[in-house]
Amino acid sequence: MDYRKMASQLLPLIGGKENVSKATHCVTRLRLILADNTKYDKKALEELDGVKGVFFNSGQLQIIYGTKTVDAVYEEFLIMTGLGESTVAEVKKEGTEDLKPLQKAFKIFSDIFVPIIPAFVGAAMIVGIKSLLTTAGLFGLEGSLADQSKLVADFAACLNIIAATFTFLPVLITYSAVKRFGGNPILGIVLGCIMIHPGLMDANAVAAGAVPQYWSLLGIQTPIVGFQGGVFSAILVSWFLARTEKVLQKHVPQVVSFIVVPSVTLLISGLALFLVFGPWAISSDTDWGSSQIFFITAAVLWVHLHLPPCSSLWSLPEPIMPSKALRPAWWPTPGLTTYSPCGPYPS
Repeated sequence: MDYRKMASQLLPLIGGKENVSKATHCVTRLRLILADNTKYDKKALEELDGVKGVFFNSGQLQIIYGTKTVDAVYEEFLIMTGLGESTVAEVKKEGTEDLKPLQKAFKIFSDIFVPIIPAFVGAAMIVGIKSLLTTAGLFGLEGSLADQSKLVADFAACLNIIAATFTFLPVLITYSAVKRFGGNPILGIVLGCIMIHPGLMDANAVAAGAVPQYWSLLGIQTPIVGFQGGVFSAILVSWFLARTEKVLQKHVPQVVSFIVVPSVTLLISGLALFLVFGPWAISSDTDWGSSQIFFITAAVLWVHLHLPPCSSLWSLPEPIMPSKALRPAWWPTPGLTTYSPCGPYPS
C-alpha cells in the first residue's frame, strides 16, 4: 500500500496541514486535533482507500485504518505536516478543553464506567443463567431445576458467587475512578476494599431496617456501615484520594515518598470516607443506591450507543438487555425490568 499517498489524501479533506494542531494514533485510529472542526469532510474521508470509519469524539477527529496501517500512515502524516509526535493523553487533554461542563461531566462518567461494563455484562449473564436454574415454574416443573437436583442447586449457588461484580462494585469503581483522576489505581483498589470491609455492617442490612453501631472518630459519632452499592460516594472519595496523592507527591521528599505518600494518602482518604463522605453516602446510598447504578449506567450507555464515535458498541444492548423474562432475575434495579436505558435497539 502507498502510505504516503494515503496520508497526502487526508490533508485537503481536513482543511490543510495548517488546520492540524496535534496528531497521534492508538492501535487502530489516527487521532487529530483540528484548529477548526468544521473544515473536515467526513463523507469524503470515509471514501478514501484504507479508511474504515471516521468519527469525531471528545474534540478529536478519529480516522480508523486498522492495526499496522495506522502506524505507517501516521509516520507519513507527520512528515508532511511537520508536526511533532504527541501522546494519546496529550491529544485527549487538548481535545476536551473546549467541551462544555455537561459534556465534560459525561466524559468523566464515561471514562470511569465504560472500562468496567464488561464486568457488568459478564456477571449479569451468569446470574441470568443462575435464574434459569432457580426460578420455579420454568420448563413445566412445579419447582425449579435446582429443587429437583442437588447437583444443579450447588452449581447455581456457585454461579451466584462467580457473578461477584455487584458485590464488589465499589472496588471496580474506585479502581477505575482513581485511574481516571490520575492517581495510583492500586490505592483505588484498597480504597474500594475499605468501603466493603467485612468489619463494617452491610449497607443493605441498614437499608432493610437494621440499627447500625457507631464509633467515635476524632470526637465525631460515625456509623460503622459499609458502602455496598455506593456509586457517587465511590467516585467522590476516589477524586479526593487522587488529589491527596498528587499534593503529597509534590511536597514529600523523594527519599521517603515511596513509604509516606501511599500511607498518608490511604489514612487521610480513609478518614475522609467515614467522616465526610460517609454520613452523606449512608443516607443517600441506602435510600437510592441502586438508582445510582441505574441512572449512571443508563446515561453512559445512552451516550455511547447514540453518539457516532461509539457505533462499535451497538452490540452492547443485546447482552445487557435480554428478554423481559430474564431481566428481573439479574438486573440490580427492579425498575429496569420495564425500561431500557439504551432506548430502541438499532436496526
